[in-house]
This record gives sequence, structure tokens and C-alpha cells, in this order.
Amino acid sequence: MKEQKRKNSNIVPIVKPCSNTTKKLGGVTGKGFMPGADPKRNLKGRPRGFDVLRDLARSIAEESSGIKDKSGAEFTNAQMILRTLMKNDGAKFLEIAYGKIPQPVEHTGFNGESVKMKIVVVNTDDPDSVE
Repeated sequence: MKEQKRKNSNIVPIVKPCSNTTKKLGGVTGKGFMPGADPKRNLKGRPRGFDVLRDLARSIAEESSGIKDKSGAEFTNAQMILRTLMKNDGAKFLEIAYGKIPQPVEHTGFNGESVKMKIVVVNTDDPDSVE
């Protein structure tokens, strides 16, 4: 039993915070949101001019580029931009067309070995007991 206590000497039981704490105005630091007028709040939201710019960009993209295909149909500016992107940066074009390519995530231990995990369950009523 003494050996088991030595093994568990560095296991710390979980302590729950006191429930009698009161909320402080402005959060923990006192610099956060305060009731009433706050100069940090953006009451106007994002500028309305941005919608106008976005609509203008969409209308330009939908305009005819003046370039025709073999059948005589005209390409839009958006089509020409995407065709140019396809020739110059095929990977970026495929990312736009089909979505981002998944990146594999690997977890390895020392010298490429597999990661070993040890799960220890501690009874919170008796921190010296290990199941």
C-alpha cells in the first residue's frame, strides 16, 4: 500500500471553483463590456458602401468579355478570369472548383514510434485510490 501511495503522490484531485463568486462588471479584468455607452462597440455595423462595391463587382463579372468560343457564344469576365487562373495556377483553380484538399494529420512519438497513452482513473472521493 505504501508503494501505491508513492505512485499517486503527484496526482492532484480536481477542485471545483467556489459557487459564491460574484460577477464583476467588465469581466475578470474589468476592461471588458460595461453597461451603458461603450466606445468600443460598433453600433453602426459594417459600412453600407461595401454592399454597393460587391454588387458592382458581380455585375462586372457577369458582363461579356468580348471573347467568343468556337460556337460563337461570348465568355463572361468571370469565365475568362477562371480560365486564366486554370492555366496559371491549376491547384488554386481546383481548390475553388472542388474545395480545399484535405491535409493529413499525423501524430507520432519519439523517432516515429506510435504514441503511447496511459489513462488513469482517480476516484475524487479518495484521491489515493487508483482504479
